[in-house]
Parts: sequence; C-alpha cells; structure tokens
Amino acid sequence: MLFELDDSIKTFFETNANLKPTSPEIKSINHLFETVSNSEHLLTADLDTLIFFQTYKLMNQLTKQVAFYLSEKWYQNYDDQIHTKFLVTMSSEKIQIVDDHIFKVPLNYLGNISKSRLYAENADDANFYINFCNKLHTFCKNYNGLHFNIEPLGTGGSTTATTIKNESTKKVLALFIIDSDKKSLNENNGGTANQALKEYKSLNKEFVANIYVLNVREKENLLTPEQYKLCHWDSKKIIDTLDFFSEYNKICLDKWFYMDIADGIDLKNVKNDKSFYNALNSYLTKNKRTELLAMLKEDNIEKNPTILCGVGKKACTTFSDQILNGSLKTELEKCKQHNGNPKTIKKMEEKCECIEKIYDMFPEKLKDEWKNIFNNIYDFGCCLSEDELVNAQLIE
Repeated sequence: MLFELDDSIKTFFETNANLKPTSPEIKSINHLFETVSNSEHLLTADLDTLIFFQTYKLMNQLTKQVAFYLSEKWYQNYDDQIHTKFLVTMSSEKIQIVDDHIFKVPLNYLGNISKSRLYAENADDANFYINFCNKLHTFCKNYNGLHFNIEPLGTGGSTTATTIKNESTKKVLALFIIDSDKKSLNENNGGTANQALKEYKSLNKEFVANIYVLNVREKENLLTPEQYKLCHWDSKKIIDTLDFFSEYNKICLDKWFYMDIADGIDLKNVKNDKSFYNALNSYLTKNKRTELLAMLKEDNIEKNPTILCGVGKKACTTFSDQILNGSLKTELEKCKQHNGNPKTIKKMEEKCECIEKIYDMFPEKLKDEWKNIFNNIYDFGCCLSEDELVNAQLIE
C-alpha cells in the first residue's frame, strides 16, 4: 500500500518535546519506515518531512536511511502506477474514507501493520493471481524500481463472508477476489459474492479492504482455450473441450466467460442453447466423436451426462506451475540436452514464444479484467523492488 504522510505528522513530532523511544507514535513512525525496507509498503511525503526524519533524534538508524533514500526520490509521482493510497495523519482518531481510492488513517493504527493480504477461495487460487500479475509486471515499462508483495490466503469459498467478518477485527489490509458464479452476462452474482459484499457493507470502516468480484463466472474463465493448450494435458477429453471452444469462440466468445469450464458442460446446458447445440453437433460430427454424439442426442435429459469435460478445479494451478513458473522452459532445456524428438522440441519452443506474448492472447474483455486484477493487487501490495532496495543499500 502507498502511505503518504500529511503535514500534521511533521508538526506533531516537532512540537512534542516529551516523546520517548517507547512512545506509541515513535514506534509507529519507525515501523512504517521499516515496512519500506522490508518490501511490504511504499511511503511518500513532502521533502521537508523526509529531511526532518533523517535527523530527528528518536528515529532509529534504518528509518533515517529510508528517509534519506526517499528524499532523493521525493519528486517521484506514483499516480500512474498506484490508484489507492493512505493519507497518514495525526488529525484523526479513526479511519476515514475520502473516496473509493483514498483512506485517511491515524498514525497509531499502523503501529504493527504487516504486508497486505490477498484472499481468494484458497491459497492456490491467490497464488495463481499473484503469479499471473508477476508475469504481467514484466511487460510494464513505467514501474521502474517498484514491485508488489502480498500474502496469499484462502477463505474457503462459501465462508468468505465469515472470513471478512473475522478479519475486520484486526488491523490488516485485505484484498478479496471472489468468483461471481454468474451463468450469463445479465445474471446476478451468486450467493458467495452477494454475502461477502453484504458483510463488508455492514462493517464499520475501521477495516481497510476491497472486495473485487470477477466479471466472469470463475477464475477458470479468466484464461482462454489457447492459453490452456500451452499446458500438457494427459486427458484427451480436456483437449477435446479446448479444441471445440477454440473454434466456437470465434463465432460466440461470450459463452466462454460464463460456462462451467472447471466442472464441464452437461447435456441440459447444451440443449438449452440451440446455436451452441448445433455448433457442438457439427464439431463432434466433423471429428467423428461418435460416443459424444450419442450422448448429445440423448432424449432422456434427466440422465444429464457431461458432454464436454471440464479442465478441473486445479487447472489454474497447473497453468501457474507449467507456464507462469517456468517448468515448461525447464522441460524444453532438458529435452534439448538429451537430444529429444525435434518435433517435440519445436512444439515446446513455439509454446515458450507464446508465453512471452501471453497478454496479447486475451480478448478485450479479459484484458480489461486482468488490468483490474493487476491494479487491485498492485495497489494493496505495492513496494520497492528487491533490486531497488539493494541499490539503495537498504538491504544487502
């Protein structure tokens, strides 16, 4: 999170001669500067304030070093990269919401503040968002010296509202990313999202959080069939699903965003949409998938077989491991070292090339969605990059 010290901070320390190293305000301001060197948060202030803290006798040595570094960079404006910030003040005893992106917070609230938390259905899902945003960060040209650091945690899905209520009693900064569970563009959000939003709105504003509800059904709908196909899949049924949607999305992309991509598409859902039924019938006929065709033409809809196999609840974790975390590139190098099949090597090389333009593979709707996710994670987790901390001699 970006913290900005307002004028009341410097005035308070200048005019209070009775402060001691153990005073809560001294502990809080030292801790806030330390979060910068710990790569947990960002801090900014006017130049006079930063110069003051370089020499103020009750500041510890690390605070003075960070203040010096920040004074050298005081002209840097983060408005293009970071859209949410805390105004740290002595003039208020409670958190005040100035607008959707600016909070006014008393200094002593931050006395033990730790790095921000990212909650998704489970920690693996949170890591998927973080890993993809790490990849997107490599494409950003105007984030020099900045990165993000956020703790991945899980809510358990249906217990998200309870997690929000429990976290609200602690002094934490929390971002929640929640599936909408919408089955179509115009349908309302599902129960989990609605309960989470209702719980958040009922809380007092001492809890600094943001609830981001996906504009697609679930996290699995955030990737395209072409992106999933970069992974290695043992199941021919999953490949069938991805191949079909690669073709179908060219004529009706919106269906992909709200289909149950994780668990699969059953007969009832297929027969409820005539154009989708016809497209699937044509695809299965062309590819001579007689078993699936027989299921598609089943008259007893109560049997409701799964026509298109889902990619599974672990698909995004698979994508993270193989594509975002580099195991595909590692396998390619091993294959080359052991004189692997040239066709296999060429196919793996083509996939690795796609990884470097992964963002361009998105349709506009998913580009916008990932921008929103990236901005939210960056706002809550923004900090100095490790390289920047090393260059500033704030860490070894």
